[in-house]
Amino acid sequence: PRLTAYEYQSLLMTADYQKGGLTCITCHNMHGGDPKGMITDEKRGPAACLQCHSEIGSDVAGHTKHLTDSTGSDCYACHMPKIVFGVMQAHPTHRIAKPDPSRAWAFQMPEACTVCHVNRTAVWAALELSRTHGTEAPVLPEDPQFGTAETVRAAFAGDVVQRAIAAEA
Repeated sequence: PRLTAYEYQSLLMTADYQKGGLTCITCHNMHGGDPKGMITDEKRGPAACLQCHSEIGSDVAGHTKHLTDSTGSDCYACHMPKIVFGVMQAHPTHRIAKPDPSRAWAFQMPEACTVCHVNRTAVWAALELSRTHGTEAPVLPEDPQFGTAETVRAAFAGDVVQRAIAAEA
C-alpha cells in the first residue's frame, strides 16, 4: 500500500503482526496522545519498538550502524519510512520491514535509505547496507538511470507517488 488509508492492510503484511501479535493498539491509543495519529509522545520514539525488541536498546548504534542520537538510529526512519503519500504530504508506511534499497529498481518504489541520504543512489544504499550489516549484496540494476541520486531519479523518472516522496525528501 502506497497511499494513506491503507495502514491496516500494510500492518497485515508485517511479520511482527503475522507472527508476533503486533496490532494497532501496540503503538496507538484511541484515548491518549496527539489526536493526529492517536500516539503518545513516548511511542513517537524508540520506546514503541523497544517494548518488543528490547535487546536492540542496549546497542542501538551497533544495530543501526549510525550514531545513537541520529536520524539513522530512529526505528521509524528505517523500518517505517515516510514512503506513503496522502493529504499533500508523505506519511510513514505501516508495513514494518527491513530496509531494502533494491526495492527502488525491483518494484519502482521509494525506499528508506535514500529518503534520508538524498544525495545518494539506491545502488550505493544497497551496497552500503550489505557492507555494514555483513549481508550478501543484491543483484544490481543494469539500467544506468540508477547511477543518479535516487531522489533526483525518482523525481523525474518515477511514478506520481515516487515523485511526491522524492520532492518531500
